[in-house]
Formats: sequence, C-alpha cells, structure tokens
Amino acid sequence: MNVRVGRDMCYKTMDCRVNWIQMFNIQKKKRICEEKNTKVRNKYISIQKNNRTKNIIRKQKRVSNGRPLSFRGSNYAEFPIRDNAYLETNITIQFKLDEHKDGIIFFGGELMGDDFLSITLDGPNIIMRHDCGEGTIEDMYHGKFGIGEWHEINVWRKNCDLTEMTIDGGHKLVDRADEFKNYKGITMDEGVFLGAAPHNIEFLQQKTGAFEGFRGCVRLLVVNGEVLLNTNETINKAYDSSANYYCGEEESKPERKQKKIVIIKDGKEIEDSDDVIQIEMFDLTQRGIPKIMETPGLHPSVYKLTTTTNPPLGHPILKELIVTQEPTKTTQTTPTPLKTSWKVAHFNGSSKIVVTAPDSILSYLELSIQFKAEKQNGVLFFWKEDSKFLIVTIENSFVKVYASLGVDATILRSENAVSLYHWHKLEVWRSGKGVLLKVNKQGWVESELHAARTEVLEGTGRIFIGSLDEQDIPTVMKDMEGFSGCVKRIRLNGRSISMQSIHATHVTECFTDPCTTYGCPKKCLAHNSMPICQCDWPMSGRKCTIATDPEISAMKFSGFSYMEVDNESVMSHITGDSLDMAVNFKIKNTTQNVRQIVVSAGDVTHEDDFFELCIDTNRFVRFALNLGSGTIVLTHPKRIEEERWVTVEVIRKKNLVKLSVNGEDPITGFAPEGAEQLNVYRNVFIGSNHIPEGTLDGRDYTGLEGCIISLRFDQTTISHPKQSRTAINIQDCSI
Repeated sequence: MNVRVGRDMCYKTMDCRVNWIQMFNIQKKKRICEEKNTKVRNKYISIQKNNRTKNIIRKQKRVSNGRPLSFRGSNYAEFPIRDNAYLETNITIQFKLDEHKDGIIFFGGELMGDDFLSITLDGPNIIMRHDCGEGTIEDMYHGKFGIGEWHEINVWRKNCDLTEMTIDGGHKLVDRADEFKNYKGITMDEGVFLGAAPHNIEFLQQKTGAFEGFRGCVRLLVVNGEVLLNTNETINKAYDSSANYYCGEEESKPERKQKKIVIIKDGKEIEDSDDVIQIEMFDLTQRGIPKIMETPGLHPSVYKLTTTTNPPLGHPILKELIVTQEPTKTTQTTPTPLKTSWKVAHFNGSSKIVVTAPDSILSYLELSIQFKAEKQNGVLFFWKEDSKFLIVTIENSFVKVYASLGVDATILRSENAVSLYHWHKLEVWRSGKGVLLKVNKQGWVESELHAARTEVLEGTGRIFIGSLDEQDIPTVMKDMEGFSGCVKRIRLNGRSISMQSIHATHVTECFTDPCTTYGCPKKCLAHNSMPICQCDWPMSGRKCTIATDPEISAMKFSGFSYMEVDNESVMSHITGDSLDMAVNFKIKNTTQNVRQIVVSAGDVTHEDDFFELCIDTNRFVRFALNLGSGTIVLTHPKRIEEERWVTVEVIRKKNLVKLSVNGEDPITGFAPEGAEQLNVYRNVFIGSNHIPEGTLDGRDYTGLEGCIISLRFDQTTISHPKQSRTAINIQDCSI
C-alpha cells in the first residue's frame, strides 16, 4: 500500500492517528539524539586535538625556551621579509661560534639573479657583501671571535651607495660608493636565510665567498625593526620552526621513508625482489635541501622523470620515478664523454670556448666578465656577424673594446691599466648607437657608433671566449694571441655563459702556482714565475734554512719582506681621527720603476679607506690617505739619498695632514670633507703592502729594499720583529 494513502486512511480513526503521531515523535527524538551525539563526539575529538596541539606547543616551548638556534654548517632557518627591505635593510644578529670555520651567517636576495646581501664569517673577520645588480661591494670588519663568546653584528644598508657595520658596539665601518648612487634597491625573493642558504641559489659561493653555513648559535635576529627571532622571549617566526636545532641538543637524523616502485613488464608486475627498486627519501617537512639517493643498478637511460608543476624556487620537491624496462641490447656503444664544468676556467693562449650568440645580441649587448690576466695582451671576447662586431681585448694591460654596427669601427680604452694576477671586472654596454666600457670601479668610458646598416641578418653568429675567430677577423684589428689567465664569470644579456667542456678547447681549471714543487717549509709566493719562500723570523734564506741572531740593531727588508702589526695600542692610533707617526729608515742604492712601500694599512686598491707612506721612483717621500671621501696625496720636495738614514714624520688631525722629512718645514694638505676617521681593520704593514696569497706580479708597487731602525705610533714604538704579529724574511741590518 502507498505510504501516503495508508497514512490518510489511518487519520480517519483517533486511535490510529495517535499511534502514528507517537511513532513520528519517537523518530524525531531519535534523530535529535543522534545529532547531539555527533556534536558531542566532534567536540570531544576537537578538544582532544587541541589538547595534543597544546601539548606539542608546550613541549616545543620547553625545548626552545631560552635556547638559541644551533647551526651546524648545513641547516638554515628561513624567515619572512617585508617589502621595506628593498631600499633599506637594517639587520641585527647576536651569535656565538662553536668552531672557527668560514661560513654564511645571513643571506637575502634573488635566487636566480645578481641582487643579494650577505654576512659571512671569513677567517677571523666578518664580511658584508651586497650587489644591486651593478657589481659587488665588500666590507670587512676585523675581528677575533672566541669560541662560545656572544657577539652582536649591526649592518645597515641604504639604497646601494651607503653601508655601515659595527660589531659589539665598536668602531663603525662606513662605506660610500658614489658610483652606485643612482641604483636603489636589492630584490629579495621569498624570505631571508639565517645560518646558511639553499645550494640552488645561483652562484652562491661566488656571491658570498662561502658555500656552507657557519657553525654556532644565534639567539637574536631583527630586520628593519621586526623581531624575527628572540629565543629568550620564545619568538621564532621561521617558516618551519619545528625543524630547528637548539644549542646543546643532540643532532637527530631526519626521518627517512621508503617508497617501492614495481617494474611493469609486458603488463605484469615483476615479483623478483632483485627487480624491485627502492628509493630512499628524506622527510620533506625538514627544512633544507633534501637529498635523493642514487638508485642502485639503474642506468640513467632506463628511466624517465616526470614531475608535477614546478614549485617556487627554494622549495625543492622529490621527483617521482616512473620506470619502464627496455629490452636488453647486446651491442656495445661508445660511452658518451663526461661533461665537465669549471668553477674558474684557465686559458693558456690557445684555449677557447665557442657558443652560439643569443638572438638579442643584434639589438643590444650587456656583457660582464670577471678575469685575472697573466699576460699583457690577449683576446677576451669576440663576436662578429657579417659586418657587425664587438670585441674585447687586453693590449699593453689596457682593456679595449672594438665595436661596429656595420660601417666604421669605434674603439674604447679603459682609463687605467689592469694589473696582472689580480681579479678585475669589466662591463660593456651597447644599445642603439651608444657603447660604454667600465673596468672595476673606474668611470664609464663612452662613445657613439656610426650609422648602422638596416639589412636583416639571417643569423647571430658565434661567440669566442679567449681567442679570435681566425677566419673572420675585422680589418680594424691586428692578429692577436689568445687570452692567458683565468675567467670565473661571464654574463651576456642577463644570462651566464656556461664554461663547459662541450664548448671548450684546451681549457682547464684555473691554476698559477709555481710554488707547488719548490719545497718551501711554510708559505710561498711567486714572482716572474719564480717561487719565493716566506720565512718566519728568525729564519731566512732561499728555503728558510738560515737563522738570524735574535739581537738585531735594525730590521733589514729585501723587497719581499714585511711585518704585520696588530697591537691594540697601534690600531687605536690608526683608526681614530688623528695620527702621529715617525719612521727612521734608509733605502738601498737600487733602481726601481715602481714605488717602494714603507708603511701602509687599508685597501690595497686605494678605492676605500687606506694610508700609505712610500718612496716614489724619483726618491721623493710620498704620503697618500683616503678617509672614505676621497684621496689626498702629499709629496715632499726633499729628495732622499740612498744608504743614508732619514726620519719621516706624518701628523694628522682629522682632515689636516702634515708631512716632514728630517725635521724640515712640513708640507700640509686637507683630506676631502665628509669623513674624519680612518676605517682600517686589516692591521698595519711595515715594509710592504698587504700581500695576497699566490703571486707578487702585476703590482704597481714593491716592498722596501733597505732598513728600518724604528717606527713610532704616538707613544708606541716598533723596533724589533718580535713586536709584530707576523715577520717575513726579516734579517739583521748592521748600523
């Protein structure tokens, strides 16, 4: 019977109607009861979840409360960053070291571009680097950081031309880069990284000078006034704080999972355990770069990779492996040669890298090359297509650019020569009819190209790195030898040119070390391809086999000698706003075509803060100083004589500088206004300048050839090698 009909018939009698209503009420009450039970059950589950969450949070707080984050060289913490960090970045970090090892403390910037800002530990020093896309600026703060001691770094960057850095409230290191005053911001993708940085960041090691993170603890991170980390107050805004390590905590291995993929052959699963491939995976909730272990016994040609939509950079995913078995082939094939890449490529004059030019090169050219030359002549970059070309060469140590749009050629030359065996950066821009050249921090050299032909070219041609295209040399150029030296980075129109063996001929990893087989007991330097041992006092001689008498009357310098002084009493007079220095010395009767350094400190390139007392090639005393606002040079008119003792005194009070020889009337000058303190933290060098590792060639100066009785800084006098931090190749000079 139809339910509705039965119900209607039932309503005709009172008893039936009552029964029907009672049954309906019972069902309604049952539904209400079930709904209540469901709500109660859901509420109970929710309470249980909340309790578990609170327990986890309480447990995490118990673990992290008052305990700084621990970094072990490979792990890092990523924090969100506000948009206001683009134009100005103010960073405060409190850290301590677990061991003395170079590493990244802080990094923020583009993952696949040039913009970045980094703070790294380099030996005993803190180095801050930043790049707005136009070149890297580096500032070093001299430090001695003991194991387990807390220190505070403060870094402030305004636009791209002004940076300040202090450590533990000490001397403020100020750097002004006027050439970057028209560039404003640093793009920072995603967030900022503390303790290390992801290895998939483009040119991470070249940017920061390190590839691994530092080893130690951090308890405070503040960026632009926002507290991102303060472990004393249990503030941790890292994207995944559960993956952090804490100081004093034992390192636990990340949870590993296994995923089995069964090979399907002829529509059937292979049950043989030997054919089952196991892939070892890390838990992807762990911050950092997960490592995919190799699949044993599986040749790369056997499998194919498929991935889902690519995630944002810096958040790698594990690719799923889908395996298809190919029929076994018995024929043998020649193995494909391995593709080699060089971090720093070395060219020997006959080496070259040849790649196809990009399509955009016909419209514009934006080129940057970092290089270190070993010879005064050579071809660095060559591109020519039909009658258009752009070629970069080194001729007599000057960088030259030959450019043409199809008619006459334009030639540009750098303002100054580049030194051999030192790293330099050149930049070339060509847009429309304009062409510009810049080398290091020299000014832009500009010119205008002549009228261009309007025909459409069928191709873009090829680019030669390190040599000319011998079959297509422009008539404006003479036949030149290839480049001899090292190249570590080439960017063309926004992309890097890959220095790989598939494009290269006779290219090797960069090396220029004649000291390898010489047998110096400690350190070795090269000069004109000859090794020179660096002998710690009191040893001297060709291979440091001669012992000098500890009692000496004066200190003898041989041109390859120097002393490094880092006494606090000396450095306090160097870095302040005044200086009272006197040197009693004599020079040997030798012919020099470069200046001889007597005392120096600061930047060896003379682009940042420095001072230098030297003897020029005409035997005049010369003092140069840069407080950060510009260089002042004083040359005393009193010519000094060889083999005769002379006393030179330098007095500085803020911007006023005085130079006198043998007590005669001093000459005076004023350093440019804008700075009064000398920000120098790389110690004082006596008898030479800061000598980089590897070579002495390519310098426009040499060490002192003569003797020094004493050198006085205010009330502190240096008269013996034992008063220095380092004394190299010092002998006794009989008076």
